[in-house]
Amino acid sequence: MSIDQVKLEAMGMEDGETLRVLCPFCHGGSTSEKSCNITQIDDTILWNCHRAGCLESGAVGGRRNFIRIKQGEQKKKKQRFTPWEGELEHLSQEWLEFLEAKIGWTEEHIKIARPMYAPHEDRVAYPIYSPMGLRRGWVLRSYADNAGRYKALTRMDSEAPHMSWYRKKNTSCVVIVEDTPSAVRVAQYADAVAINGGGIGPEYAQEIAAHYNSVVWALDADATATALKMHTRYAILFNESRVQVLERDFKDESEVDLEEKLRWIL
Repeated sequence: MSIDQVKLEAMGMEDGETLRVLCPFCHGGSTSEKSCNITQIDDTILWNCHRAGCLESGAVGGRRNFIRIKQGEQKKKKQRFTPWEGELEHLSQEWLEFLEAKIGWTEEHIKIARPMYAPHEDRVAYPIYSPMGLRRGWVLRSYADNAGRYKALTRMDSEAPHMSWYRKKNTSCVVIVEDTPSAVRVAQYADAVAINGGGIGPEYAQEIAAHYNSVVWALDADATATALKMHTRYAILFNESRVQVLERDFKDESEVDLEEKLRWIL
């Protein structure tokens, strides 16, 4: 049985360790590539195959006692990624002043995010960081009044989850927010992850659970329903999972109000 093979692969793993193995479900396809990540967290084993023709993922063991978060729902949806190859420049003083007025970013926030400017698109380019702090893509955001639904574009260097991590405090709890502007504001006081989209799949949830025991879903004020869905679906992966209802997005809070709110939430 494939799940038994997952358990065998995980034997002897240390807590928090991740291995790249031959997928017990698809066996790496025609190339026999090691496309499956297996992670040991407490007494739970998480797995996720990155091969586009498989995409099996799930969790089993311990108090979570949970098998298959997702079972090949995207087998016919080939994953694609498009690296950003456009021109990038350092932000001008005018842009720095704009971001401070628009989303409360000071010089310290700029150091954390390290944004750039895409002149041909007239967009701010926010790097997408892995849990280890390596850049794995960009979110290019337009602040033009007529940008409409094209206000943000995501360009990835690989098929890795397009969440951006800001692990400043290295605590056991993380705050999940909707975008980089909010995540960087939160990162002054707590670890934060920007999901850069309207929802997350099992692969994303497993990546978060591999690093944190507790999670606070604190999406933008108009996305509380989405936060509740995430909590309902993935709470089993964490020791503690909470939803925080926001009246204003974190990026729109004053520094005093933001610090007070985060102290109360955490």
